[in-house]
Amino acid sequence: MRSTPALRLMTVLSMLAVPSGSAFAQRYWFDDQGRDAVHLDALYPFLKGSTDRFFTGVFFPSASFRVGEGFRVEGDLPMMRAGYHPAAGANTSNFRIGNPYLGLRIGDDQKLVSGLVGMRVALGQTPEDAAGRLAVDAGKFAYPEDFEAFTAPILTFRGAVELRRLRKDGLLLGLKGGSSLLINTSGNPNQESNLYFDYGARIGYEGQHALATVALTGRYLINPNDSENFDQRTQHSATGTVELRPGPVRPRATLKIPFDKVLTDKSGATLGVGVSIAHK
Repeated sequence: MRSTPALRLMTVLSMLAVPSGSAFAQRYWFDDQGRDAVHLDALYPFLKGSTDRFFTGVFFPSASFRVGEGFRVEGDLPMMRAGYHPAAGANTSNFRIGNPYLGLRIGDDQKLVSGLVGMRVALGQTPEDAAGRLAVDAGKFAYPEDFEAFTAPILTFRGAVELRRLRKDGLLLGLKGGSSLLINTSGNPNQESNLYFDYGARIGYEGQHALATVALTGRYLINPNDSENFDQRTQHSATGTVELRPGPVRPRATLKIPFDKVLTDKSGATLGVGVSIAHK
């Protein structure tokens, strides 16, 4: 049967509705020019302390589907797992589903500028035990650019603009800026809603057979409380990515290093491995 834009959109929405793990996660940078693609990444944060056991980390499937001229659908259902080692008693584990995202990317793939709008629905459950809290922390510190994907109950509305320039010699330059409104839906008047300014920049090489980039990403809390200083309002990380592109199947590896004390106190770095399947 011939794949149509309407069929692709129905496929995305139906997969997002299935809580089995056959879902997608929004990627920070857009590298699927001219292709539909599905991705699967596993992120392993090197958490500090002695309570976690392998595998404590995140499973991050992702996809990008064209649904018309200059339009793409993106979405997600993040998943996290913790292997918990208590001070006393038997080891245990916890597997959790995060807050799903559905968004629309606007702009022709080959143009300099694209934009995105989307929302993350607060469907994740608040953890009730130490193993569950460790799983949530693993997600937050593995992917601080989108920590609300793992933290319940938060409803998120997001918008951003991304600039992507690829020169003929393979030099890739990218900038991204936008905002995220995080609305607390717990009903607790002591839990505030927050507005963040999200930003990032990257440089690297993209060729027919490989992609290699270094990126700096950050967030700035626009509406802090009176007790938070500048360091507590910001989060920054550097990420190196290498992806091999011998054909439609594309393996990759990433290494993320946090900078701010709020992150480095909890995690030294995050290692990621993944694979993409791209289809024209």
